[in-house]
Amino acid sequence: MILDFLNHIILRFHQGGNSMTKPNITGKDSDFGHWLRHEPQLDSSKGFRATDLDLLWYCADGLDTAGCYMLIEEKCRMREMDTWQARRFQILDENCKADPYYRGFHLIQFEATNPTDGKTFWNHHEITVEDLIDYLAFRRTPPKKA
Repeated sequence: MILDFLNHIILRFHQGGNSMTKPNITGKDSDFGHWLRHEPQLDSSKGFRATDLDLLWYCADGLDTAGCYMLIEEKCRMREMDTWQARRFQILDENCKADPYYRGFHLIQFEATNPTDGKTFWNHHEITVEDLIDYLAFRRTPPKKA
């Protein structure tokens, strides 16, 4: 909680003024995303937040796996989710758990940018490319959160 507060203070200092909305550092904002980040009435200092979910991974066809799905957040260079982002995804995860086809919310981290240019971690557990394929194909149950 204190760390979140300090991060917001630092952001405000670096941006100047009263806006606390983080700038998009990826350069991949849609026109709507750009508008949201610059609309003063929807600034995060007023309590509004937005986050994207990287993947709603599902199987449309398959013998035993048709209809199975999982939610996945991807982070490159071993980044972690912000605390507030993890809390929002936890709410989403809790609301999906009643669905028998739901296979959980998962964090995939890449040492670099993908499974072929460094180590891969699933919920903080190091995995192989073969493991990753099995988890995404719903052939095996991925490791739980560490």
